[in-house]
Amino acid sequence: MDTTSPPPFAFTGPNRRRAPRYAVDLPNEIERGSAMMPGRVRDLSLYGMHIELPDALWVGAQFSARLLLEQPVAVDCTVRRAQPGAMGISFTPADDDARARVEALISGLTSS
Repeated sequence: MDTTSPPPFAFTGPNRRRAPRYAVDLPNEIERGSAMMPGRVRDLSLYGMHIELPDALWVGAQFSARLLLEQPVAVDCTVRRAQPGAMGISFTPADDDARARVEALISGLTSS
């Protein structure tokens, strides 16, 4: 067995993210068709997030999600990475109001 190889889900390449991610613990709700799935957002940026949930979707899957804040924030998502119990996604806020709330949330994370 080659013990020098990284684990299957280890990231070893350059960071290609467009914005820094911040550690969070936020509830979210994923809607795919008629199914609603609860999850937890574990890190967040202006363009993506890492979501933990029992049954992760596959790479390329598209879905709608809501960050369950005081005023929920709707986002349209695409799975970029998937592993058992978690997935990394890119997202676009559903409208200008949702974008402003994501930006305000990120701003609050950077100042704390």
